[in-house]
Amino acid sequence: MAGSSLNPGKCNQLKLAITAKIHAVWLGVSIALLVSLTACAFAPQQPVTPPPQPTFPSVHVTADQAAQALQNDSFFSTYGQTILLIQGTVTSIGQQDGNYTVALATTGPAKVFCDIGAKAPTVNVGDVITVQSANLQQDASRETSGLLLKNCTIVST
Repeated sequence: MAGSSLNPGKCNQLKLAITAKIHAVWLGVSIALLVSLTACAFAPQQPVTPPPQPTFPSVHVTADQAAQALQNDSFFSTYGQTILLIQGTVTSIGQQDGNYTVALATTGPAKVFCDIGAKAPTVNVGDVITVQSANLQQDASRETSGLLLKNCTIVST
């Protein structure tokens, strides 16, 4: 290449100019990215919709029917996916570990016991009441003396 000469000073200036332009481009990209991310962070978010909860049918039974189903090993298959309302006569009210349990009369050996929590019940022995258990899969258990329902609610007297 005759007649052309590379001037080391011009080469350095050219390198500096190119480096400055690259830095400017990266700075611009970085600022644009930061602005975009910040804008997204403050954009209104769609509320998260909880998944639908299953709704179970309500079933009304007597304490005898519930106790008999337990004895026949059909309690959970028959009533496991229901909101169970049990009607019976109060035979006793006990308290253990700060929770009250109401016992309902049955004609067979298996009894029905409803744990109603820490609040003293407003019922008496001999009253006919209806109790509700909304989550039998979690709250019902077979005990030696019969059926125990935790988290019961007295719904009528």
